Amino acid sequence: LTSAIEERKEAMHAAVAAAEMPVSGLALEDDVFVDGVPFEQLSHAQQIKISMAIAMAKNPILKVIRISDGSLLDAKSWQEITGLAEKHDFQVWIETVSSTRPDAIHIENGRVADLMQAAE
Repeated sequence: LTSAIEERKEAMHAAVAAAEMPVSGLALEDDVFVDGVPFEQLSHAQQIKISMAIAMAKNPILKVIRISDGSLLDAKSWQEITGLAEKHDFQVWIETVSSTRPDAIHIENGRVADLMQAAE
């Protein structure tokens, strides 16, 4: 059994090594690594960009990506995400605490804020 397990591990590593990865430096071992760094140790912005690249490669038909914790992104990261979305013709819905962006949709209590105020 030990030999069979080792053969399967080797086959798995060979398949991953031969696969075309959507992010350079991406490695799947017992954990996910990017350029030798564990995924969970990357910055939030790096995790989002890598996850976006994987999502876009995995499903190029459904061109919508939802990102939570957008409040943790700085202006440069927002620009990079926007650029990546535009380059691949994707919509990106980013959850954030507040936004002064003119195209932002404000949701309060499960409803679009402007529609809520008009109904009251």
